[in-house]
Amino acid sequence: MKFIKDLHEGDRVSDIYMVKSKSAATTKNGKNYENVTLQDKTGTIDCKVWEPNDPGIDDFDKLDYVEIHGEVVAFNNNLQLNIRRARKAREGEYVPGDYLPMSSKDIEEMYGELKALIESIEILHTRRFFGECS
Repeated sequence: MKFIKDLHEGDRVSDIYMVKSKSAATTKNGKNYENVTLQDKTGTIDCKVWEPNDPGIDDFDKLDYVEIHGEVVAFNNNLQLNIRRARKAREGEYVPGDYLPMSSKDIEEMYGELKALIESIEILHTRRFFGECS
């Protein structure tokens, strides 16, 4: 899988991403298109479906995992993905953990810190409670 943070202008994309948002829009000339934001654990990218009624564009919604085929272009100094084909992915074709933001910190270490913090609060609470009762 090519993560969003690794995309560059001119790249051809053929991967599965999670749909963060999707909305219908109309150009100044009255042509319908769709604004789509795709997400993976490294970030998001703005996308356009210029031909939403094209047979190669399957129906998909927000929070769906979708196999995307398209090209990365630069628009107003930002990367944008022009989607040429889209197919809703089936379970087993993707790993959900690849699509949600993750911490760069060690999970076990953070869990240990949390447990120590909870224990310190419990000790402080116990001291205050029994200190006031004596």
